[in-house]
Amino acid sequence: MKKGLVGAGAVLLVVVVIGYLAGIVYSRHLFMERLDETLVKISVESGIAVSKQQVSSGFFSTSMRLVAHLDRFDAGGERSELVVPLTARHGIFSTSLDGQLDLEHVAGDTREALFADLLSPGRSAEFTASVSHLSERLKSELRLPQIDRAGDERLPAMTLHAGVLRLNGVEGDFDLSGEWQSASFITPDAQLQFGPLRFVSRYAGEEDNFHQGDELTLDRVQFQGARSLPVTLERIDYHGQTSFAADNLRYTLALAVGDASVYQQRLGSARLSATLDNLDGAASQRLLKGLEQGLSSRRSAAEPITDWTALVEPHWNDLLTVLAGSPQLTVDELELETSMLEKPIHVEGALNFDGRDIMALEPDALRAEDGWRPLLSRLYGDFDLDNAPPLVSLIAGVAPDQSSLNITLDDGTLSINEQPWFKLF
Repeated sequence: MKKGLVGAGAVLLVVVVIGYLAGIVYSRHLFMERLDETLVKISVESGIAVSKQQVSSGFFSTSMRLVAHLDRFDAGGERSELVVPLTARHGIFSTSLDGQLDLEHVAGDTREALFADLLSPGRSAEFTASVSHLSERLKSELRLPQIDRAGDERLPAMTLHAGVLRLNGVEGDFDLSGEWQSASFITPDAQLQFGPLRFVSRYAGEEDNFHQGDELTLDRVQFQGARSLPVTLERIDYHGQTSFAADNLRYTLALAVGDASVYQQRLGSARLSATLDNLDGAASQRLLKGLEQGLSSRRSAAEPITDWTALVEPHWNDLLTVLAGSPQLTVDELELETSMLEKPIHVEGALNFDGRDIMALEPDALRAEDGWRPLLSRLYGDFDLDNAPPLVSLIAGVAPDQSSLNITLDDGTLSINEQPWFKLF
């Protein structure tokens, strides 16, 4: 009886071990297969070629080096590469990864890493991640090295403390978040200091139909030019929502600055909420990609941009399609508060573009003597400003005790309280 139990236990143990080892083999195969699919997708969607190098496969782990060639930054025979050496450790239900990340400048046989050589000698950015084989959920964290760098002729003086980026979720439903405790950039002409900074971006959907929400909080930022007083902004909060579909792109934002000051002299606070709507989504996407490629090619060829019409002309139909839906920018609230005023200034209204019959417009119209007027003349708007200070009312040409102003734009003319005030174009 006992021998039978021992024998059955041994068989069961062998089955478990074989099953475990088979699970590891399958896990390794599944990870490599999905990695290859991901690299192909990156190449197709972004145009960035990513290759696997120095692949070494063990039974429980795989090490390799991923290299992304950033050809848009190539110039004069030199190139830039994003280099990611990593190790993947295979389990039955998940694979864990750890490695490093750096941006390398390659000139001939010479390589120079952004972090390890220039910003934080001897240290690159480090990351950890885990991928579930059942849910395909990714959890990852990228830790930037601490930077304390004195300035020289190549780069400004800079510091960066406690920089972390996190990416969690599955394809089509993920969030990107990050935080920096403090950072500063100092050049002979200006200096910028900020922190702590926290942000999160949540994305759900597909490339041609998605929703994205963004949040950012910045406790303090200070800017000072070489010949100017320091400007400080505190308690900055930003919330943005982007809804993208082939027939419509809609973007809303809410921005608040809790306090602004110049050389410790308080200026006040500000709050803005606005919506941009009625844009053709698919055409907007094509237009932005086309303009980005045009700008990139000009930068690579060291060609200055002197003719914006020539840059836009190859994408003319997309531009007109974007505008044909009559885009609208609505300012739901703009409020400016300062101790120098009794009441906060409040603005609301909308700026519109008339897209009717615009598809008949030819690009040669922009090369005429009046330039972009055929497009700009289609702008019209109507805004109400409440609690205008007396000086603003006087500048507007109305009585100083008239604190409510109606501001309109029609055919290039800015009017205040139905009286033409300024010809914009």
